[in-house]
Amino acid sequence: MIRLRDVNLPEDYEGISRLLNLIEPGSTNIDSLKQEDQNIPQTNKLVIDENNRLVGFGRTRIVAESNAGIVGYGVVWRTPWTEPGQLSSLFCVHPSKWGRGIGSMIVKELEKWGLEQGASVFVSELKDWIPNSLPFAAKHGYKKDAHVFDLVLDLMSFEPPEENTINEIKLIPLTEAMSDANKINLYNLYIETMRDNPGALEFNPPFDEWLDEQLPEDRLVLNCSFVAIAGGKYVGITTIFNTDEPGVYYTDYTGVLKDYRGKGIARSLKLKSIHSVISLGGRWMKTETEENNFSMQHLNRDLGYIPGKGAFRIMKPLHKVE
Repeated sequence: MIRLRDVNLPEDYEGISRLLNLIEPGSTNIDSLKQEDQNIPQTNKLVIDENNRLVGFGRTRIVAESNAGIVGYGVVWRTPWTEPGQLSSLFCVHPSKWGRGIGSMIVKELEKWGLEQGASVFVSELKDWIPNSLPFAAKHGYKKDAHVFDLVLDLMSFEPPEENTINEIKLIPLTEAMSDANKINLYNLYIETMRDNPGALEFNPPFDEWLDEQLPEDRLVLNCSFVAIAGGKYVGITTIFNTDEPGVYYTDYTGVLKDYRGKGIARSLKLKSIHSVISLGGRWMKTETEENNFSMQHLNRDLGYIPGKGAFRIMKPLHKVE
């Protein structure tokens, strides 16, 4: 018999970690889950604004449990900078229990909580390698909004083209753009370039939150990350992160201002970072791209990236806002 209950911490960390790693090996561990909880406010502050939209921040987590232990997990949350009315969620079920209605139980419980808070839109994610992901979503009233997938570049068998130069465009290491004043310029560059990114939802986090997420001191490889400048203005950026895998580096973000696209700036930034990673002895580079980001898709594949697994972002209206 399967029953749903709220998470019981710290006792459930082990079972949740085991389940998440079964779905996506190496995705988390007990310490990571604990650290995440330490960085998130423990008290929900969700309210309805003057436009009858849910705002603020909060979350809830549940597990599906059998006699054998945790066989399903679900979490729903919103951050202060999320689009008003919207909630985000993730859920998963032990592969041996697929097709038994456990996923439906979890989704319905998460949606119930969302409706109780006054949410109008529910956003979730499904791994594209799990059988029948999209039919499951459609059955529960969700529509596919995006498909983001991983790409991998084998640096050990790759001979990168020479770095190209562009008139009136200068590339500088991110180390030269990390003063407090320049960080504000980087923040504005991110906000502007994310506006028409097909894989992005509303992106307008507070500066401090953005700084922790996009320029984390413990993962950012400053000497492999670069900024493009035109006439003293920041017009493009690419950032490289360390990973837990030896010799593997991750391109977290590449963006160019709309008025400067089509000049080869993104290609120059990526090539500069690839050459820098190779000089450090890097063996692989990874990134991810949304399927409708055609220019970045073309650039990545032209450079030799091979597409891999990914995830569907799905959305569902919960109720109409009057």
